[in-house]
Amino acid sequence: MDNSAANCEQKSLAGLSPTDPGLFASGIALQVSNLTVSLASRPGPMRRLWNRALEQYSARRNTTSDDKSTDSSILRNVSFTVGPGQVCLILGESGSGKSTLLNMIAGRVNKRQIKISGDILFNGGSPKTHRKFGQVGYLQQEDHLLPFITVRETLRFAADLRILSMSKEERAQLVESIITELGLNKCADTRVGDAQGYEEGQGGTRGISGGERRRVSTAIQLLTRPSMLICDEVTSGLDAFTALEIVKTLDSYAKSSNKTILLSIHQPRSEIFHLLSASGCQLLLLSHGNVVYAGPINRLLSWFVSAGVEPCPEYMNPLDYALDICSSISSGISPSFDRMDDPDCCRLPFDTENPASNSMFSVLDPPNLATTTQSQISTANCGTTQDQTYGPQNTDLGRQILVLCKRNWLNTRRDALMYWGSLAVHILLAFSVAAVFWRLDGDQAGIRARGSVCYLLCAFQPYLSMILAIYKGVADMRVFERERRERLYGPTAFIVSHMICSLPVVVVYTSVYSLIIYMTVGFRTDASAYLQWYMLVNILFQLIISALALLCTALERNFDRATLIGSAFFLPFALSAGFIVSSSQIPLLLRWFKYISFHRLTYQILISLEFSDRSFDCPYKVLAANGLDELPDPSKCASWNGNTILQSEFEGLVRFFPGPIALLLIHFCVYTVAAWAVLLARPVDQVYEAANGSPIEHAFRVLMSLIYSERRHITKASLSNKRTLDESKLPAGEAHYAMTELDELRFDALDDNKHQGQTPSVAIRVENLSLSLVRSNWAGYISGWWPETRRSQAMQKPLLQDISLEIPPAQLTAILGGSGSGKTTLLNTLLNRNYSNMHVSGNLYFNGIKNPTMAQTNAMCGYVRQDNGFLMPHLTVRETLRYAAELGMSRSLSKAEKWVKVEEIVDVLGLRGCADVMIGGYGTMGCSGGQKRRVSIGMQMVTDPACLFLDEPTSGLDALTALSLVQLLKRIAASGRTIVCTIHQPRGDIWDEFDNVILLMEGGRPAFAGKATEAVNFFERAGHVMPKHTNPPDFIVDTISVNSRSAELYASSRATTDALFALYREESEKEIQQTMDGASFLISQNQIQTPGRARASLSSSISILTRRSFKNAIRQPGSYLNRILQPVLIVLLTVIFFWRLESTSVGLLNRLGLFHQLMGATLAGLMVHIEVFPRERDIAFREVSDGRYDATAFLVSYMINELPLSLLSACLSAGIIFQVTGLQTNVKSVSSMVLVMFAYITTGESLGIAYSSWFVSNGGLGVAFMNSTVLWMSFMAGFLTPKLPWILCQMNFASIFRYSARVLSLNEFRGLAMMTVSTSASASASIVPSDIGLISNASLTQTPPSSTPFQKGEAVLEFLDFADQSLERCIGIVFGLMMLYRVMAWGTLVARARSLCSR
Repeated sequence: MDNSAANCEQKSLAGLSPTDPGLFASGIALQVSNLTVSLASRPGPMRRLWNRALEQYSARRNTTSDDKSTDSSILRNVSFTVGPGQVCLILGESGSGKSTLLNMIAGRVNKRQIKISGDILFNGGSPKTHRKFGQVGYLQQEDHLLPFITVRETLRFAADLRILSMSKEERAQLVESIITELGLNKCADTRVGDAQGYEEGQGGTRGISGGERRRVSTAIQLLTRPSMLICDEVTSGLDAFTALEIVKTLDSYAKSSNKTILLSIHQPRSEIFHLLSASGCQLLLLSHGNVVYAGPINRLLSWFVSAGVEPCPEYMNPLDYALDICSSISSGISPSFDRMDDPDCCRLPFDTENPASNSMFSVLDPPNLATTTQSQISTANCGTTQDQTYGPQNTDLGRQILVLCKRNWLNTRRDALMYWGSLAVHILLAFSVAAVFWRLDGDQAGIRARGSVCYLLCAFQPYLSMILAIYKGVADMRVFERERRERLYGPTAFIVSHMICSLPVVVVYTSVYSLIIYMTVGFRTDASAYLQWYMLVNILFQLIISALALLCTALERNFDRATLIGSAFFLPFALSAGFIVSSSQIPLLLRWFKYISFHRLTYQILISLEFSDRSFDCPYKVLAANGLDELPDPSKCASWNGNTILQSEFEGLVRFFPGPIALLLIHFCVYTVAAWAVLLARPVDQVYEAANGSPIEHAFRVLMSLIYSERRHITKASLSNKRTLDESKLPAGEAHYAMTELDELRFDALDDNKHQGQTPSVAIRVENLSLSLVRSNWAGYISGWWPETRRSQAMQKPLLQDISLEIPPAQLTAILGGSGSGKTTLLNTLLNRNYSNMHVSGNLYFNGIKNPTMAQTNAMCGYVRQDNGFLMPHLTVRETLRYAAELGMSRSLSKAEKWVKVEEIVDVLGLRGCADVMIGGYGTMGCSGGQKRRVSIGMQMVTDPACLFLDEPTSGLDALTALSLVQLLKRIAASGRTIVCTIHQPRGDIWDEFDNVILLMEGGRPAFAGKATEAVNFFERAGHVMPKHTNPPDFIVDTISVNSRSAELYASSRATTDALFALYREESEKEIQQTMDGASFLISQNQIQTPGRARASLSSSISILTRRSFKNAIRQPGSYLNRILQPVLIVLLTVIFFWRLESTSVGLLNRLGLFHQLMGATLAGLMVHIEVFPRERDIAFREVSDGRYDATAFLVSYMINELPLSLLSACLSAGIIFQVTGLQTNVKSVSSMVLVMFAYITTGESLGIAYSSWFVSNGGLGVAFMNSTVLWMSFMAGFLTPKLPWILCQMNFASIFRYSARVLSLNEFRGLAMMTVSTSASASASIVPSDIGLISNASLTQTPPSSTPFQKGEAVLEFLDFADQSLERCIGIVFGLMMLYRVMAWGTLVARARSLCSR
């Protein structure tokens, strides 16, 4: 046992044996030769025609076309090699093609939208085999993790999925060693959460920090142990200490296991250079897709000298030196980034217009290029493709299913809000049905009503279940796609585990819902077997719904489109059941649906279960032969005999069980296998969607551009009053780009504030600030089981502890610390943006204001968050900044002056090269991560805030761009502003730019707060002397970080941090006391508002937001068309089952079914809402919390863009309805139908806005409530149940369906003459075999006025109690309720927004 433990300990990440059988495959010898990658190949003839038309139109309007297809090279003639056991470091400025190169090597590109030339060879051959067997691991820039499982559980599940040769105990020990290796001990038992969980109102689940998430993703890839590991920005979001430790880990892993590792890094510290140089690693240096250097990293400096470049300064980081050279070569970075005052800065006289002509790009001589010899390739080939531990094909399928089941069930069970909220929705829906059908009697009305309940069981709640399953399935599919690309498992394991994990949820929800209805309605209780079969049928039916939802998500990853596919399946099957529309009236071409409809099968089984061998209490009696007992009269009581009812109306479905139940199993298997087949046939490695779209979509884009276009230039006349630029005020060496229509308006972007006024200074003081996350422990609190002290300790988790500091104006203050030390939390606390369940103590002063509200901080502060999720993906960089300027700059400035300011920011941030490139996002190519980061900063800079807070502004930027950005922030601060930023891995020259630093340690404890120049002296006083030639921030972060690699290191580093905390508190108390009454904190409160930072007026905000949203929408023509056509398609799928309704009794009843089914357009409105609103809501909530505008402006602009589409959908739907069904057509009926359809769609939108605004953190629960509300209101409209209990009648007055039902019925049935038919034909038409009609099923307390069918439309109105209703009054109420619902949505949205901004 001891030997086993010792062996496992040796299998830590730093010491894994490459000879361990079954654990490792040999590394891969990578050779890339003359690789060139280009985007946007030559468009087809249709696209060229539309491009030419648009260009001609744009020329006439003096505008710029939005849709140009130009060839763009991303990589040019890239050649390099990497051998097994080597690390290849890939460096380059933002947008240099690093991620594209890594995607090409990993095979994660859509080759249909890019043009590739050159070769990528693995071990001298094709890379397909290695990719197929999962031997290429890929660490993406984004971290896709399950939010509700802990860090330790995440890693254990990853180990269980891939590592076969270890026992469970050995895998657990390996996981623990990696947790220790990567410093994840502190958060090992914390839920992962997601990236949106750090600011209230942004949705998401709070969990570990961004840096910790990055380490978890790295640990997962290391656990899978691929032959080649590709890491894209592996140190992004990590502090310098953790970044160095991870690189050490990767280097050790490559050497010990003979693996091949490629990693790209922004801003690497100097120790990484020395570490990789000593290990003989490779370096690839890129600049705008061109190779600057490719070869051994230890030859980098000597090669540059031999190329005629000035030597690297003695105290400069060699990798910073190399990146400076790349950035100086690049033509896309603003010269304002150049270190003009540094005599050691390298300046190369390269031809940037034709980089291929430079000798630098030839890199190495051909003999030196092939650093991997043929013998190395042969060695690498040994056993690689024979490895049996990689890929789903070679992993035990049963084990995969077991691990996935455990993981998915744990993640599902811990989503308590979704789980219990959905259960509550099912319970409420069940009791709503029970309230209508409470304790049905045995009379004819009660007998017929049982048929209605049976249909409701397989129509209403199942649709809700399908929507919920699709919503969850879309999220699960994204995780599956990532893990499938990593070859962790295949479709079979995913499908089986998904269905197994769905089973408990389906059983619980269905059992509760079905059992409540069974007991309250009064279904048969004469034998328990009927209840058992009843429960089994409902559970099987729900499993079919789950399989159908899985098929929809396999076909389409977009939620709204997947829902449309689900509706396309659900509606025909539900209408084929024979309840809403008689089977004899369904068009012949559609009647075959009933043979494959699981709705019809379930409906028939439930009817048979309820009526087979059952006799109801017949009121007609005769005396028995003995003259004493009374027996049912055989001649009159046939309608009370269950078997007779089944034989006459359901084709003799007596005892239609249990045999047909097996058919439900067949349906379930068919849909499950279909989902599996779709996933199996779907391409694995495509990560980008087609860039161009179809000709139809392109034609639509052009058409909308012609209708709605915006001028993109500034005329000289509009700027006639603009001041003349004094060229002498420009910084030395300032070289401005040629601005196509602003070339005469060049000016210094930083020193000129004349057009906005002087920005006031704001000083910030923090006194004894502490922050704790309050955990609810209601059981312990209420029962009093725990003592008060222990209970308070268990219910609070400290995040910040006893922080006292000053942040002076006109200076740049940086917050440094390890990952998870509370840097982002401190920023959010200063801005009053923490969660409401956090307890804050201490005081915060902004000038003379104590503990300012969020509104007050918004007036002074701009906030650049850590992520770029609030950028609209289909706007260009310039458009994004222009809209930000229009929303946030002073109203006294003209649009032209605001746009001039935008051009300044574009130049300052080096965004000129991508100014007209779309931002991009998931599935849409666009700007690089670094470019998006600069856009996020620019959105705040255009408003000139008095205080600017930035959360990791240099994350994703290359070293020189990061330096230039910090220099820019320093210059902004020098103009009087207060700049505070968190930062990871600052290089030495960045550290020199900081005026003040705040150092945070584990648990949010401060280590130092003061002048940056005094930080090193403070550590010397604490006994920590910085070695020579060491980067100060690296030394400091290393000192204040807790090393959890071993118990000894943890104890030692923890003692160090405790001592630093004690020394800081001792010194800070003296300093704070001396400056508490300083003049810097006596600035008048009336200077709180920044002149240049002002909210646009309501009307202006509405106009700006409308234009912004519209432009973002029309560039997604598929999505835009879907918003119009989805309600139309839902209506079309419905009305084709009501083809040319006849004026007979059966046709009359079918009209009622049609009117009831048209209410489904409300659900279509909901689905359209879900596609667009949540994304725009998240952006709006962020901008509202920033004080850019209020929620009213956002909703009005959303309505302006939405209502025309809804009206167009309503008109198209109404036209289809009348053309297909043959309803009475006149001006009044058509206009009423348009109004009703418009009301349905907008009601769905309004309900969606209300629920989505409230359930921000759990969209699935909001979807559940949306759908249940619509289903419940449609249920009480009057077609299924003419009579309702009193309480439901009162509630029904607020339902728009109550009045829309009357509008449609009054228009159709008034004056409707029935066809003249024979008595026999009429009688036969009153009873349709195999169907119980809608009216007869719905009659709870009354029957038609006579035993004969309805003879005219007025009789139907009298039966429905609609005859005395006023059509005009009902139309007015429909319109009024439609407006009322939108006001309700507005109130909910505003209340939610105010709850985020009220602190």
